[in-house]
This record gives sequence, structure tokens and C-alpha cells, in this order.
Amino acid sequence: MAASNATGCDWSKGWDDPAMLIPPSALLICLLSGGLPRNWMALWAIFNVAIIHTFLDGIVGGMQRGPDCLVKGYAYIDGRFTNGDGTVGCLCWLELYLYTPLAIVWYRAENTKSWSRDFWGVLLSTIYLMGNLFYIFAEAFLGFPDVPLDWPPKFDTYDKIVKFWGVYLGANMIWVVIPLISIRRAWNNIYDLTHSTGKKHA
Repeated sequence: MAASNATGCDWSKGWDDPAMLIPPSALLICLLSGGLPRNWMALWAIFNVAIIHTFLDGIVGGMQRGPDCLVKGYAYIDGRFTNGDGTVGCLCWLELYLYTPLAIVWYRAENTKSWSRDFWGVLLSTIYLMGNLFYIFAEAFLGFPDVPLDWPPKFDTYDKIVKFWGVYLGANMIWVVIPLISIRRAWNNIYDLTHSTGKKHA
């Protein structure tokens, strides 16, 4: 009997979709170009490449392809993934076709300690931050038609806890906090570099 759950999805379906070759291919490019992750920022970059941009948000969310339960799970968590919402659709395609190659470059620069790693760190982190804010505030601006929310906030149903507090707000805050940390880290590195260079010429 095929594996299924209460939502009627089948965990055995979708893994053989040709699109599923994209995430391991992107992961392989990262490893061949930069080696294994050597610090937490490189790990963050490769995680976004292999799991978020290509697999979850690109294939599952944007293309509506891949594992059946994940595709239906995305639709359950946020109806914008299936109702033709322009903001979410645009963000998903940007993740797959723009964020992914940029994050691969960032991973290599970070892992090889290239002089350009802080530039790529600021660029990608700013993109992550702005994209995430567009995702969050576009729904808020329309009055949360696809994500359940009461005001004042309540924790009285499973849908509200999982959809709003768990995923919409909780999980997405990761792509606010870590990008801000990354930008601050890059700024400190650039500041230290420019001031140490200035002292040498003084």
C-alpha cells in the first residue's frame, strides 16, 4: 500500500520527476567548485542552494512538482502557491533562476576565503531580506486571505499555530535574522580591512 496521510498525499509519488535532478546538480556544483563547507556561512549558502532555492521554493513551491506530500503541504500552508499569486510566483522563479547561481558563487567565495566573499554576502543577504519582506507584507497588505490570523493573535487552532506562527512568521524570520547577521559580519570585515590598510599607508 502506498504511504499516505490524512491530507490524501502520497509520499511515494513525485520523487522520480526529472526536475528532482536540479537540487543534487546544484549541490554537486557547489562541492566541486568550493569543496566541503568550512564555516557556518558557507553552510548557510549551500543549504539555501540545495534545499531552499532549488528544491522547496523552486521545484515544490514554484513548479508545483516533486514529492506529492510536499507539493500539497505548500498549498496547505499558504494558498498563494496554488492560486496564481503574482508575488509568490515571481519570488519562487527568482529563487530558482537568480538566487541559486548567485548563492553558488557566494558559497565558493565564502569557502575559499575569496576577497569577494563579503560583497556576495551583502548582496545575497539583502536579496533574501527584501524577498522575504515582500513575501510577508504582500499577504499582510491584503488582510491575510491565505494565511489564518486573528487580531489580537490567538493560538486556538492547529491551522493558526502551524500556518501563521510556525511557518509564515516563525520560519520566515530565519531569513530576516541570518541575513542581518551576515550583513553585519561583512560590514565588520570590510571596516577592519579598510582601516588596517589605512594604517599601513599612514
